[in-house]
Amino acid sequence: MRRDNHQRQPSAVHHPWFSRAYILTQSLLESIVHTWRAQQGQRARGKTVIIGAGTGLDIPTLSQNAHEIILLEPDLTFCTFLKSRYPAFPCLSSPAEQIPLDDDSVDTVISSLVLCSVQNLSQTLQEIWRVLRQDGQFLFLEHVAHDAPWWHSIQNTLTPLWEKVGGGCQLNRPTLLALKETGFVITDLSRPHHGILFPVVQGRAIKPRPVQSHPEIRH
Repeated sequence: MRRDNHQRQPSAVHHPWFSRAYILTQSLLESIVHTWRAQQGQRARGKTVIIGAGTGLDIPTLSQNAHEIILLEPDLTFCTFLKSRYPAFPCLSSPAEQIPLDDDSVDTVISSLVLCSVQNLSQTLQEIWRVLRQDGQFLFLEHVAHDAPWWHSIQNTLTPLWEKVGGGCQLNRPTLLALKETGFVITDLSRPHHGILFPVVQGRAIKPRPVQSHPEIRH
């Protein structure tokens, strides 16, 4: 699957007030999600890309099996922070909808509370699929749309306002469905938090090898 040049290109990401506030308050959020993030990071292997790297909280959790770590962060405030805090790792200031890496070149892609705020979820997942090698893994920790219709409708109602104050974050993203529609096979899935507005899923999805067709044997 290659990038379709006719797809709508995402606009620049710039939420300076949100980004600066997040940098100052990140320890509060991390006190809630660090255990889940650490479990995810220990599964990383090979060439690893962290999309929406934010302030780099995933980096200390990475397994020793992860190497050639690349950070992808479109927000200028966050990218500047990352270059200062983790100068050893390249920080690509590109959106997740346009990953500037070759096809089939990555072993692991990680996202932690990122897919809620990408501008185009489908295009982002297509890009992750494109850069992953066959049998490559996508490790995700995301808050998603609620399964219960009543709470989902509340998420739908609140999302337009929340998106404005939350750095583009959307409460009602159908992330699991979008993963399956892209072609990923979800091999592990847990729900560490069953919140009303922020139910969290954590898991691993792989890019499967294409099914080999066998020529018909004639007798």
